[in-house]
Amino acid sequence: MKRLIFLFFNLCLSISYAQPTEFKADSLEKILETRIADTLRTGILLQLSKHYGWSGANPKLALQYAQEALKISEKTKDTARLVMAYKHLSTAYSNFSNYSQMLQYAFKTLSLAEKINDKLLTANTLYDLSFVYRLQKEYDNAILYAQKGLAACTQLENNEKVRMILTKALGDAYSKQQKYDSALFYFYQTRSFAQKMQEYVSLASSHNAIGIVERERKHYDSAKWHHEQALAFYQKSKFNGAEVITLNNLAMLFLAQNKISESERYATEAFLKAQNIKVLEFIKTSADILYQINQQKGNFEQSLLYFQTATSIKDSLFSAEKSKAISEMQANYDFEKQEQEIALLNKDNALQNTILLALGATLALIVGILGLVYKASLQRKRANEVLKEKNRKIEIQNYEILSQHQELQQQQEEIIAQKDYIEKTNQELSEKNKTVEDSILAARSIQYALLPQKKIFLESFTDYFIVYKPKDVVSGDFYWSYTDEHNIYLAVVDCTGHGVPGAFTSIVGSMLLNRIVGIYHIDKPAEILNQLQNELSKLIVQNQSEEIKSDIGMDIILLRISKNKENIKLTFAGAKRPLFYYDSADKKLKSLIPTRQSIKTWHDKPKFFGEQEITLSKDSILYLSTDGFPDQNNLQRESIGSSRFAQILEQCAHLDLAEQKNVLETFFENHKRGTLQRDDVLVLGIRL
Repeated sequence: MKRLIFLFFNLCLSISYAQPTEFKADSLEKILETRIADTLRTGILLQLSKHYGWSGANPKLALQYAQEALKISEKTKDTARLVMAYKHLSTAYSNFSNYSQMLQYAFKTLSLAEKINDKLLTANTLYDLSFVYRLQKEYDNAILYAQKGLAACTQLENNEKVRMILTKALGDAYSKQQKYDSALFYFYQTRSFAQKMQEYVSLASSHNAIGIVERERKHYDSAKWHHEQALAFYQKSKFNGAEVITLNNLAMLFLAQNKISESERYATEAFLKAQNIKVLEFIKTSADILYQINQQKGNFEQSLLYFQTATSIKDSLFSAEKSKAISEMQANYDFEKQEQEIALLNKDNALQNTILLALGATLALIVGILGLVYKASLQRKRANEVLKEKNRKIEIQNYEILSQHQELQQQQEEIIAQKDYIEKTNQELSEKNKTVEDSILAARSIQYALLPQKKIFLESFTDYFIVYKPKDVVSGDFYWSYTDEHNIYLAVVDCTGHGVPGAFTSIVGSMLLNRIVGIYHIDKPAEILNQLQNELSKLIVQNQSEEIKSDIGMDIILLRISKNKENIKLTFAGAKRPLFYYDSADKKLKSLIPTRQSIKTWHDKPKFFGEQEITLSKDSILYLSTDGFPDQNNLQRESIGSSRFAQILEQCAHLDLAEQKNVLETFFENHKRGTLQRDDVLVLGIRL
């Protein structure tokens, strides 16, 4: 299986030079029989080695042709063909699972590829090294060489395919180490590459990998969804072999949940398809699963058959050529033995032979007839028993149907009686609902009009992204900006509640901030928050009695950023929301801790808000967010959490901001899958 997967990536996601559509090996082999120049001979040998080795059609010939190409290349000192000979020898030895030799030639390929500055071959070979180290369970080395491969990709144009398979290799290594969060991060990146290039096979492969991780984490619904996506993409690409892999994955998923019938359905389909395409490794995997299923069902006879099938394939894969040689020796031995027996029998009495043969044939005929009669009798007896049981069930069903019919008639009369009332009520509700929806949509237009426009961010910052996902049509989260001669003021605010109440509070908050900074000219973030709390209390409390008081509040990140383009001074004040920032100087994600108090209209012992000042270099990134993203739960009621949110930011901080937004939104949607959104979500990323 591991070797097949290696060939699968070299064929389907190949980053080397493509094969011709129709490769005629016979024609090239005939050319080798003639006298031709060494350069042409080496080129043909390499093409034949690639044809027989990468497809797995004839590993012996692949190795032989690669060795001949190596000898000639060493003799002629042809560097370009020498490096390709090393590459094909590495692939050829992988077909025999000879990983020590594969590594030896892979390192030779890498050394020479780097010497001649072939970036594409370098990245390809680094992937091979990562793959072999993963097979040998040296996962740290597997990760190291995959990362080196990604580094080499930065110097390549049109490097999406290269990055895709190396990113997939990183995910595979982390998955083997059971570091599932890291594995999923790289698998989702792989999926993004595949979506961009519309690579259906690669899309399916990434979905399969995610599904296996989710199965290990016991997130069975998510695993099922990803395997079904993989199956759909494989069917779309008509890549039958990989479709069998996915069917086996679905069978193993249902087996892990003890859903035996579903597991058996997928395993049986995989087994039949694997037999049609005659891939022994796939047949063995399906047979192993069916063996376990029949063991659990107590079908020990069927279980034994599947066990024997899997074992025989395992033995044939281990020593196919030895088995072939033994079979030929056995056939020769049997033939010689038969000749000797025939010679001896010819010496016996011909009449005696004839009589014995007649008696044997007569006896065999009688036994056969008796067997057929007995078998027919058993079948007739079983058929009668089945027929009796069916008749009994039909009688019970007729009685049940009659009872249900009477009950349905009574229910129908009640439904007709209530129909007019329900229709009238439904019409009234529809009209009221339409009025409410129109009002909320109008409120959304007003709320969006109060948010800072795109032009403000483009004039103030190098780049930015906004992830803004209201729980309902309108939101209790909002972002705010104000610019004067020397500074830029920026805030992300989470108001109490969501929907219409939260939206009203957000409008009030935006207007108060404009008044405090724009009219009162208060410029210190801590004083702005203190004044915001005073203004909000005056506005709300003066119109409420003690008996009916309601606490309206806000959690907020407020920044003052100097317009100096080199050493940028940033002053932070926060109410229960921290500021995350990625310092471009030391390449680390850091945070500033807020005051542990919300802005509220009612406080027993209110605190004064504090502020912090730091200096950042150009290209540093600021992340301002409400609590909606980290508080989102999944089907297992597990929230993302602040620490994992920070980890995601740190892992993708080196990417473009548009890609960072894609990573955050993809992670959020996959974590939330199958559940409702709990709160408004707002994440604002700014590059200074």
